[in-house]
Amino acid sequence: MPGSYEPFPTSLVWLHYLSLFTSITIAVTSLFDYGTLSFYMNPITGLLTIFFHVPLIFLAHNRPGTKGMISIEAAVLACLLSLGWLACFIVMVLISKGSLGTVDPFGLNETISTYAVSITQRLQFIGTPLEFGLLGDIAIRSTWARRAAFYDDCEEKVYTP
Repeated sequence: MPGSYEPFPTSLVWLHYLSLFTSITIAVTSLFDYGTLSFYMNPITGLLTIFFHVPLIFLAHNRPGTKGMISIEAAVLACLLSLGWLACFIVMVLISKGSLGTVDPFGLNETISTYAVSITQRLQFIGTPLEFGLLGDIAIRSTWARRAAFYDDCEEKVYTP
């Protein structure tokens, strides 16, 4: 029907909520050690991820006809944020791998502890790859949902002479 709309896949909405919760958790726990384990990348990427999810969740609940969660922009941003979380994890591994107890990254006179002993640093090590996987899954599922909606629209417009 031309005037109706398909609701979003429920799994996609819940993945956005779970990713929002995970990114808030990582951003807050990384502030306890001033973000030094990830060389200040976790708080920044966490805030970018929060700014990504909040408008999409708002649109999904208040204006479901706009289909913001399955737009190409949402899929591309989710993919880019997923790569950002992967970069955060790689930086965390490289910093924690230091053998002398402290690392001076890039000659910036910044001494960073190289071992993850506190609970906040362990939560960051668990949450960062989880967020990478969640955002990658959101990107893939939104692409699948967009393609399914496109093919459904094409099937409705079959013209017979």
